[in-house]
Amino acid sequence: MAKNFIQINERELSAALADLERKARRIDEKRSRQIQRRNLRPMRMAMVSGSKSARIGRMIGVTAAKKYAPPFGVRIGVVKNKVSEFPTINAQGLAAIIEYGTDERFRSVGAFGVTTGRVSTGSMPAFPWLRRAYDANIKAFADKTEQDYIKEIENA
Repeated sequence: MAKNFIQINERELSAALADLERKARRIDEKRSRQIQRRNLRPMRMAMVSGSKSARIGRMIGVTAAKKYAPPFGVRIGVVKNKVSEFPTINAQGLAAIIEYGTDERFRSVGAFGVTTGRVSTGSMPAFPWLRRAYDANIKAFADKTEQDYIKEIENA
């Protein structure tokens, strides 16, 4: 039993624990979001360049607002909206229609409460541009973010 006994110096252990705590405090929520925002620039640029509309392209960004993003995280995509540019539908809704397309829809036509027929409102084919940019850049983002976190911990 005595052979398996490990002797620990309390001073060294407390110094090592204090060092780990200091390094852990180095990466707080603000620093984590800064790293992610910086590393998402290539993905954002790919989304903007793949956009079918220059107006939608201007609405693409990265947000760290606590209302929209998880703790220690950010959200990328169509996160902005200008009512002056999109008076009838918000930018996020329009981006979803472009990204996923629509099925053919019909509306009822009639007068005085009597339906006399249906008219097609049309359909729109899907044009996935956000997901393509995300899929093409997510691996590079994850690798670069991991390297940055490791560098932050080592520099602490």
